[in-house]
Amino acid sequence: MEEKAPAEHDPLSEGFALGSSAASEASPKYMESRREPFDKTPAPSVARVIDFIEAYLERDLDLDTLAGVAAMSTYHFARSFKEAVGMSPHAYVLGRRVARAAQLLNQDKPNLARIAVLCGFSSQAHLTTSFRLCYGVTPGAYRRNCLRRRMQ
Repeated sequence: MEEKAPAEHDPLSEGFALGSSAASEASPKYMESRREPFDKTPAPSVARVIDFIEAYLERDLDLDTLAGVAAMSTYHFARSFKEAVGMSPHAYVLGRRVARAAQLLNQDKPNLARIAVLCGFSSQAHLTTSFRLCYGVTPGAYRRNCLRRRMQ
């Protein structure tokens, strides 16, 4: 069975400006919007939540916590976030966690279980499942591909 090469596509970098670099490092499938790219900067409260997600990605980030950062009700926050970003808060957090895992895998330092903890996954199995859905390969195969590219 052939291994797929890691994807290098960044769907949020086109047409979505944020105050942080969160959108520029998005992972492919979890970060794809179901609609056309959004052409305006999100509300300050949503941008504040995105910055919070980046700062505390390894923590348990539930909807109530994120809504509190935005100073909105949970329902209103979920709707506002999806309207501004084009995906649910959960999908965004999961995509950011997978993207951070890909960065750490490229560095070849910590083992997979440690990377799972550093990225906020509940287990190595959760990391592997989410990573495979996003990149089409397991984290171990992704790391091997990165090592091969560096050696060439």
